[in-house]
Order: sequence, then structure tokens, then C-alpha cells
Amino acid sequence: MSQQANRKLRIGITIGDINGIGPELIIRAFQDSRLKELCVPVLYGSSRVINIYKKILKVNKFHYSVVQKPAQAQLKKLNVIECIPNLERIEIGEPSEQGGKAAFLSVKRAVEDAQHGQIDALVTLPVDKSTFQIHEKEFQGHTEYLAKAFGVEDNLMFMVFENFRVGLVTNHVPVKDISRNISQNQIIKKVRIMHKSLIEDFNISRPVIAVLGLNPH
Repeated sequence: MSQQANRKLRIGITIGDINGIGPELIIRAFQDSRLKELCVPVLYGSSRVINIYKKILKVNKFHYSVVQKPAQAQLKKLNVIECIPNLERIEIGEPSEQGGKAAFLSVKRAVEDAQHGQIDALVTLPVDKSTFQIHEKEFQGHTEYLAKAFGVEDNLMFMVFENFRVGLVTNHVPVKDISRNISQNQIIKKVRIMHKSLIEDFNISRPVIAVLGLNPH
């Protein structure tokens, strides 16, 4: 087997809203060393934010490395890329322009690295849309943002829990507009994408797909 085939996937992670749940999720998740064995995690965020949340959560043993680019990421460590300059303060639980800017800068840098093949996949943590949109007015959600960045017209949002997978016909659409965005052709298109993904991404050789009612997302 080639060295390339043996290489662990380099997974980019955006920090999300620094006033929200993202930083805590990072700390809680990577207290489990098994995650660092599965992949090479690269967090797009701020070591200062991580250190502040470590104190708040009273977590002493949590180690990471600061790197400038994904290629420098070390095995068996959480690697942090500093991409949030001039960070003044954190207002936990409170939406703020600074929190929106931090989330935007994290996503922007991570997507740029993904476009250049420096990371293999991207995990995005929650953002506050209202503050994110101060810096990216057309932001509807990560799905639409990523589709536009990679020039993808046909895409599918999945909700996944254990062996249960839900594919959505519409994405971030107001409830009053859902029905007008659903058609026979749109359903067929999404089912085909889902069928292909279940085979190629989830290794399900003979997928069984049920079509349900209006998309509640």
C-alpha cells in the first residue's frame, strides 16, 4: 500500500461563534484522545479563545500545537491555525459583531485551504447567522456557502445519527416558501444524489430510501 494511502486524513474544523458552544465542543471532544488517532485535526480559530475556555471549564490537561498552515500539522495533536487577529474579549452567550467576524474569518480561511487541497474534509461548528451576515451578507448557511465556494450546483444536506440518515430536498428556506420549492424533478434529483452518496460515502451497497413529507428544516 502506498504512503499516500496510509496517510491520515487532515480534517479542518472551524471554531464557530466564539461566544457560543463551539470552543467548548472542541475542548470536550478532544479530551478524548481517540479522535487524534483517527485523523489529523486542524482547528481554524484562536489559541487565546481556547485558553479562556479552558479556564472557564476548569480543564487543565488540554494540549495543542499552533501551526501556520495545515502542512505543518502534527500527528496525534490538535493543531490550531491562528486566523482571528485583534481579539478583544469574549462575551459568552451574547451575540456580538466580533463573534460574527471571528466565525466568518475561521470559515473563510478553512474554505480557502480546502480549495487548495490543504485539508481533506471540513467540519463546521455552529455560528450565529445574524452576526455572521454582518461580514457576509448573503450567508444563508454553511451548505450554501460551501456550494458557492466550490461551484457546486447540485448538493444535498444530510442529517446523520448512527444508522439514520435524512437528506433534505430544501435547505435554509422559510417555512412559508417550502412548498413552492418542492417539485417532482427536485425530489428525483435529490434522491439520486442521496443514493450515490449512500453507496460511495457510507458504503451501503443497496440503499433503501423513503420519501417523507415537507422538509421541516
